Amino acid sequence: MENTFFNSMFENNPFKNMQGFDTQALMQRMKNSADVMSQTNQMVAETLQNILKHNSEMMQRTTSETFNMIREMSSVKNPEQAFNKHKENTQLMMSNAFNNFKDTMEINTNAAINIYDFMSKKASEIVKDCMSTSK
Repeated sequence: MENTFFNSMFENNPFKNMQGFDTQALMQRMKNSADVMSQTNQMVAETLQNILKHNSEMMQRTTSETFNMIREMSSVKNPEQAFNKHKENTQLMMSNAFNNFKDTMEINTNAAINIYDFMSKKASEIVKDCMSTSK
């Protein structure tokens, strides 16, 4: 992802005439850092989209299952069968809710690990670059 702010700063660098200071390297590091943040923000946005999509699908599925359960329970005439059906449906709904929660947590955890790994790798690259140019 291209950062136009830092591109314009490269072209119009106000520090280019400072002696003994590598402003070009500093500007490049700043641009690299901004690019990393931009890429990280993109990863976070994609994660949020995945979570929203998952939750939307979960809500549609839950709503459909709930209507089917209500329809099924309303057709039962025997009170004991209705109680057993209610108990069975409640257990199913609780199980589905926990599974949906688990799936959402897995999406969050995997995304956090991927984002952390990405940022850690990029931070190491930036530090190595700083160390190599400061010698």
